Amino acid sequence: MDRTLSQGISGPDVRTAQAYLNLHTASPGVGQLKQDGVFGPVTKARTIEFQRRASLKADGVIGPKTRAALLSFQRTTVQGTVTPRVILPPTPNLQLPPSLGKLPDIHDKPATPYLQVPDGFWPKSRDTGWQIKKWEFQGGNEFDLPWSDSSPAQISVEATLLRRLNGKEQEGTLGAQWSSTPSSADGRWNAQFYFKKSFDDLIPNIGPLSLLSPWVMAYVKIPSSSSAVAGFGIGNESSVDLIKNADKKTVLSFVFGPALTLDLIDLDGPKLIGKPNGQFTSGLKVTIEPGPVWKGAPPGHTAP
Repeated sequence: MDRTLSQGISGPDVRTAQAYLNLHTASPGVGQLKQDGVFGPVTKARTIEFQRRASLKADGVIGPKTRAALLSFQRTTVQGTVTPRVILPPTPNLQLPPSLGKLPDIHDKPATPYLQVPDGFWPKSRDTGWQIKKWEFQGGNEFDLPWSDSSPAQISVEATLLRRLNGKEQEGTLGAQWSSTPSSADGRWNAQFYFKKSFDDLIPNIGPLSLLSPWVMAYVKIPSSSSAVAGFGIGNESSVDLIKNADKKTVLSFVFGPALTLDLIDLDGPKLIGKPNGQFTSGLKVTIEPGPVWKGAPPGHTAP
């Protein structure tokens, strides 16, 4: 519960704040606030009520001062009940141990379904580790220098992995590509496996057009009639969005761009070769994104 919370915000820290508001403000005459993780009008009203009791600015926003007051527990009291002909003595303030300041989120754990999609392909929402950000499938062609190495048919599959650690995100792309090379001395086809790092949208898009998305990659290429080689390449991918889904994410696009690769090591030796190659690729790309992959920290692992 480190960020400032206000109406319209949602998340696990909102649910935790709602639990603390219940601890402070709920009584026989005031019902429990629904702990749904959504900061709506009812949560705002309960926040204002607590701020007035705590002599804070009653603006309905949970900032540092309100958060500190929620965690203090100094204003939590037990209300006595008056019955006929019996007068109960006033109950003093209830002082709770400081360790309760690290209470976990108060909510029921969701049920685990019997059948689950494999986590690697369609990831669960969690805060740390590796997840799939998107899948990309591309078909097109490649024009090379020398011309004999050009590929009239090329198919590639890429998986962009997203790693999050201590609130920081890093991503990289693993890919596999098959190319038809009917005129090449290296054979009629070649397979390529690579790791790519992209720098997407360095300049704002112009409508559906993205002009500058450079990348660098390291690869291993396996021709059908010669030895495998390892190398690296640099290039740029421009794209034109053709179809978007209901979430306004691109599903189908036309992509094109130049590249320069260097076959650096002949793996059948190994030996250095240093063979450069210019390329220009174009084709259609299908992008599949699982959706939001990160939520807040796992319940019970962080203090509010």
